[in-house]
Amino acid sequence: MISVIVLAFNSADFVSECIDSILNADYPTTEAEVIVLDNGSSDDTWAVLTRAYDHDGRVTLLHQGTGLGFAGGCNYAARHAHGAVLLFLNDDCVIEPGCLQAVASELAVSPEVG
Repeated sequence: MISVIVLAFNSADFVSECIDSILNADYPTTEAEVIVLDNGSSDDTWAVLTRAYDHDGRVTLLHQGTGLGFAGGCNYAARHAHGAVLLFLNDDCVIEPGCLQAVASELAVSPEVG
């Protein structure tokens, strides 16, 4: 399984495009979970996330009222991951169909990568 971790910070206007691209990339052919951490946003990011994904079993939403920084946020979110592979994305990334399968395939044949 691939755990795709997205750190969201003041990204209410565009974070959904990122998450939707992940959800539409390879399902159901690649087993994946999406973990999104609102890392101390002061805009409507948390409201956008909960409204769009709170009831989607493929997405785990995490919230920190005080930002943990990039490394701290990645480490915090990674502790909630179940996958053997962790893919960290910025909240403004949009991935192409087949991306998750390509990552999984490359890591299977080249485990020293990453």
